[in-house]
Amino acid sequence: MAAGPVDDALLWKSSADDWVAEEFDDTFLVFFRPSAETHFLNFLSFGALRQCAREPQNMNSLTLNLRQEFDIEDAELPLSLVKSVVEQLDDTGLIKPVTSK
Repeated sequence: MAAGPVDDALLWKSSADDWVAEEFDDTFLVFFRPSAETHFLNFLSFGALRQCAREPQNMNSLTLNLRQEFDIEDAELPLSLVKSVVEQLDDTGLIKPVTSK
């Protein structure tokens, strides 16, 4: 279940123990154990999932980390796009908000 509107101050996390991923070209098939569902993620969505599994991320840190990981310019990866990715991952349950690190 989704947490609701994405707040810039929220930290988002994922537990890598909850999912298994396989890469096919630029698509990732992610089996989410808690729901027993498989999700198809693009490289950016999977990158966000992986970043949130490393440590909890707020919108700014996640955006910066994704830009660095994929060598993407600021204009090519706006904060609004990352918010959209986070909302979608939240809707699937793959990531969830936390109150503190």
